[in-house]
This record gives sequence, C-alpha cells and structure tokens, in this order.
Amino acid sequence: MLAADPHAGLYFICNPNNPTGILTPHEDIVWLLAHKPRDAIVLIDEVYIDFSDAEFCMPLVEQEHDIIVLRTFSKIYGMAGMRLGFTIGRPDLVEKLLPYGFPDSPLFLPMNAVVAGPESLRAGDLVASREKANTEAREETFAFLRERDVAYIPSSSNCSLLDVRRPAAAFAAAMAQEEIPVGRSWPIWPTRARVTVGTAHEMTRFRLDLSKVMNL
Repeated sequence: MLAADPHAGLYFICNPNNPTGILTPHEDIVWLLAHKPRDAIVLIDEVYIDFSDAEFCMPLVEQEHDIIVLRTFSKIYGMAGMRLGFTIGRPDLVEKLLPYGFPDSPLFLPMNAVVAGPESLRAGDLVASREKANTEAREETFAFLRERDVAYIPSSSNCSLLDVRRPAAAFAAAMAQEEIPVGRSWPIWPTRARVTVGTAHEMTRFRLDLSKVMNL
C-alpha cells in the first residue's frame, strides 16, 4: 500500500480482512505507522477481530500513534440491526470526525443500542465462548473442504471464500434451493462465494448440502 501511494493521506486496513478473513500481521501495521507520510492516518477496522486470536491495535492508540481503530457490536455480539460501534483514537483525531455524524448530534444512537451495548460488555464469557464455537465450526468445515479438494482461502474470521467451480451466482442459487443462503461474490473472483460460519448444527447442514450441490 505504501509503495502504491507513498503520499496518501489515509491507509485503510480491515483486520481480519473482509471478505477473505486473512489477517494483517501486527508487526506490519506497526511498520506502516513508522514509515507512512508524517501527516497520514492509519485506519484499522477491527470489525471481525474478536473471531481471531490477533493482537488488538488499541495499545497503539495509547502510544499516541496516528491511528484510528473501529470496533463494532454487530458481529460477535450479534447486534447487527442496532448499528452500534465505537471509534478509538487520539482526541484530536476523533474530533475531526465529529462533523461527519448525524445532523442533530454526532453521538445520536437508538436507546435499545445504548442499553444493549454496555450490557453485552458485562457478559464476561460471551466473546470467548462465541469465538470458540466459531473457530470449531470453521475449522471442522475447512477440514471437510480439504478432504474433498475444495479450494478455499484460510480465514481467521467468521467467513471464507470458497472456489465453487462454477459462476458463484449459480452456486448461490443452487444452495438457495436447499434453503442454505450464502454470501455474495465479486467480479474479480467469479467462481468464489463468500460463506459465513454459522452454528455447529448449521455448518453440518451446510456441508451436507454443499456435497449435494457440488457433487463431492
């Protein structure tokens, strides 16, 4: 990224990445902070990081680097419809973001989100238990794919890209016939479909129907 534009004002990293689920090593982020242009900002989106064992970037904020970290309740906390999240950065950087909030108040939030967010943080074992369940279901599915020579991108998140050996839209339609919805695809990867990791029961059902649709 730095080679592509050594004069950019902002460098954005989603970690783990969406849709691949690949992690950017923490040391690479530290390297970018040390070598970026003096006035540039590094923006780290950690929306999926609770599904991995990756090192958080919040300590880099405490060290007063030019970094902003985004976190959300919409993924591992299961609060997608509430659109609740938070920004972590030096006060001078965060203050620059405030004019881009809601017209009436940059801190406007629905009251159910205001109540549910703090309560979810008080559930001490919630993240660890969900991360463990996600990892087990994901790795069991990856083992299934390897046994059947189905290519996939190894993920540290709650999703992965599978090579479904046909146009991804056709694959999604075939899976929908089995009442298994799968994610979207991208033109750059015409035969790869994004699959989200569900519960152990859901992934067992997914593997059965995947075998049927792909003739595994």
